[in-house]
Amino acid sequence: LAKITALNFDGANSLFRLEIDQTQIEISDFISDSIGLSRFTWQLTFRKESFLRSINQISDDIDVVFFTSEPAFLENLDAIGLKTPFLESKILSIKPLKIIINGLANGFGGPRLAVVPVEGVPDEKFWLNGTELPDPASLRKEINVVSQTNIYLSPHSFEISWGAINTDTALPFRIAYLQQLLACFSQHFFSIEKIQLKGVKHLECSLVPNSEFNIFSKELNDIRDAVIWCYKENDASTRIQLLVDRITLELTDSCNFVNIASSKLSPSFEQAKSKYKYVVSKRNEDYRKELRELYSDVKQLVNSYVDKTNTMIDGIIKDVLSIAFLFTVGTFAKAMIQTDILLSTQADFFFKAAGVYLIFTYLIRRIHCYFVLSDNKKNLDGWISEQYTHIPVTELTDKVGKLLRSPRRSFEIMSGIIATIHIILVILAFNMSQVLELIGFTK
Repeated sequence: LAKITALNFDGANSLFRLEIDQTQIEISDFISDSIGLSRFTWQLTFRKESFLRSINQISDDIDVVFFTSEPAFLENLDAIGLKTPFLESKILSIKPLKIIINGLANGFGGPRLAVVPVEGVPDEKFWLNGTELPDPASLRKEINVVSQTNIYLSPHSFEISWGAINTDTALPFRIAYLQQLLACFSQHFFSIEKIQLKGVKHLECSLVPNSEFNIFSKELNDIRDAVIWCYKENDASTRIQLLVDRITLELTDSCNFVNIASSKLSPSFEQAKSKYKYVVSKRNEDYRKELRELYSDVKQLVNSYVDKTNTMIDGIIKDVLSIAFLFTVGTFAKAMIQTDILLSTQADFFFKAAGVYLIFTYLIRRIHCYFVLSDNKKNLDGWISEQYTHIPVTELTDKVGKLLRSPRRSFEIMSGIIATIHIILVILAFNMSQVLELIGFTK
């Protein structure tokens, strides 16, 4: 304690905590000459994490765990979660983890995990870099977790890719990493003692290895490659199913998946990749077939737009011809009888009735077209959602939208033009007497 008091007080206070009779005493206030510690209950705590951060210049963005020796580390695997790799632990923290083991000969680790001696430095080529392994969100989409406890599926947190990976000290890390990798192939995860593989055979397996189990970096890399392949792109469910279908043929119910996987998974992986090429080829063939059928189905709706556009055009032509005929008859009658029949109250009523007729006929045609086209579109949407399984929904929507854009626009434009003509005719009909006087049909 006398030596501690001789230290820089700020540094001493950050590294040591002194309690006398359960009361914290600042190191700077402690004077060894005036206090006889034999008369008190006292405790001195050394903040080793702060000390290690200071001498190794470790950022606060990285978690640090210190072990005084390799035996101390091996006796306390639970302290960082190596015995329970799916439960909350230091390794599964949001921050990367640096484990410092005093007396460790050679360091090792991965993108988010470094195990080094006191003065060791992680391999900068891999440490704090990215990974190709799937993230927890991607895994949750494919794996149904059935547990009352919080389960963490995060193989990239345990990934080890550099350094002395095959040493005895690294064995607990290799096993935990393997368990996380193998969980990626399950369809249902209950616990480390029970996962479900639903392939050709539905099996329940354990991820708890026997006491003599060992695995090395080559086997881990092969299994890692299989996981990356399964979760590559947006076709994880198909790839996982192909692999699980094959590997379940090699397993038995209630087997230990960890003990068997290293020897059985690689051949199954190669066969799954080979079969996937056939699946992709067959899917492309089905895709092209469905695409042809889609164009045929959409063409029917396009024809509906064309038909209804023609109906609207035919309607306005008939309306214009009808009004023109009535106007001609009225004019001819005026010329023959030499009376102001077109300016009479009856004629005014007649033309206004014709205007109402024009409004009514346009609305009837427009509403009829709207309901027919809407029903056809709903029928098409319902049909393609059930019929087409190889074309993604977003692609279906995009293609149908593009195919219908031109005829829908033509229909709307023509409908607008026809509506404008009807409005003009209605205005003329309601003001026919003024129009006739303006063009000189009356005296």
